[in-house]
Amino acid sequence: MNFKNVIVWNRYLSWFFGIGYVVIHYIYPHRHGDGGLMQMDLIPRYFFMTSFIWMTFHAIVAIKMHGWPTLRLRNLRDVYIFDAWLVLLITTPIFSIPALGASQVLMAIAWPPLAIHLALNVWYTMARLPWPTLRQVPARIIMMTIWLAIIAGAAVQTFPLEATHSHS
Repeated sequence: MNFKNVIVWNRYLSWFFGIGYVVIHYIYPHRHGDGGLMQMDLIPRYFFMTSFIWMTFHAIVAIKMHGWPTLRLRNLRDVYIFDAWLVLLITTPIFSIPALGASQVLMAIAWPPLAIHLALNVWYTMARLPWPTLRQVPARIIMMTIWLAIIAGAAVQTFPLEATHSHS
């Protein structure tokens, strides 16, 4: 298999997991911090376990495609790569470790990098579509906005309920 095929499969898997992360939160409501992976229902548990393995593959492909991130963010591509690393280094640990996910402040820090990464995936995917109308900036902005609204709904459902817990 040549590297171009690896890139294509990485994109397919990226969409599967990107949409899956959001859909799983709608179908299987789970507040971060309310227990770890093993306390989740079977489908989300295996989905997230598989996604951890995929993230390693995804990171390796991203490094080969784009190189390492830079702190000099000169263009949208640099922001995209930098944000991908924020997802890996900030979002993933906060989502994965129940003690971190129990904090509303940390959850507020964790969700934006993921939302930005998923929205930029829409931006770049639409740029490759065969239909010129959908490749135009207004269409891409509309689709990113819709996708961000869907992601925001999933995010709100996952926030820990610190403020409503009884302290008796």
